Amino acid sequence: GALSGGVGNLIGSLWTENPYDYFAGEVQAGRYVGEESIDGQAYHRLRFEQADGAFDMWVRTGEKPLVERIVPDTSGLTDPQGNPMDVKVDIRFSDWKLDTELPADAFAFDPPDAAQKVDSLFQQQSHALEGAEAPGFELEQLDGSSVNLAQHEGEDVVILDFWATWCGPCIKAMPIIERVAGEFADRGVELYAVNLRESPEQIRRFLDKHGFDVDVLLDRDGSVAQKYQVRGIPQTVIIDRQGRVDTVHTGATPDLEQRLRKELTRLTQAQ
Repeated sequence: GALSGGVGNLIGSLWTENPYDYFAGEVQAGRYVGEESIDGQAYHRLRFEQADGAFDMWVRTGEKPLVERIVPDTSGLTDPQGNPMDVKVDIRFSDWKLDTELPADAFAFDPPDAAQKVDSLFQQQSHALEGAEAPGFELEQLDGSSVNLAQHEGEDVVILDFWATWCGPCIKAMPIIERVAGEFADRGVELYAVNLRESPEQIRRFLDKHGFDVDVLLDRDGSVAQKYQVRGIPQTVIIDRQGRVDTVHTGATPDLEQRLRKELTRLTQAQ
């Protein structure tokens, strides 16, 4: 869970089908730091800034500008309680082979008998609440009205996004969840962003700053988060129309959007 934010997304993007899409879409600014020598080899050092962090990249000089090192800036990492964490990440690339002709069976895969196919490299362990009746609650919204989970039973699929303004991964996940939920709004999907222990004024400033337009519920004492066994945020809980917990996601993994869309498609098609 510690690397579920910008650092985790950066590492995870290297395993996706098209890492370039992640870099191109997330990098907000870049600058050339200068030339450095490492073990006798000259490199160009570049610095890239993202919404939830930054990283340095070392590219070999010469006719073959190969990326050989990426070091994320982990100075701002915190645990779920907001305490600073001391984490060092240094990603190295070696043994590049360019323009190599590969035999037809180079990527043939013969899985062992005990192998299990999964939908994602980022598949998480099942949460204890999955398949259970969703714990009931009634919470106040930012506008002063209240929401009772029971009002949606038999009618809507409900998404609960547990979050806080200090949480970097939450900032990453919220627009993704908001976008996907909006795509399914006309199919009976309701999204509530359940804020943990923060004041309405602080939340409003945060929403205005980032341009988020979500219905926020105030979990002032964290009691609802406790019912939903929240150990790290963001935690995204999807509740089916029968009022049972279908899926729980923790963190902001690179495939979150894809997985949410797949799960909501399945749930909104079910009778």
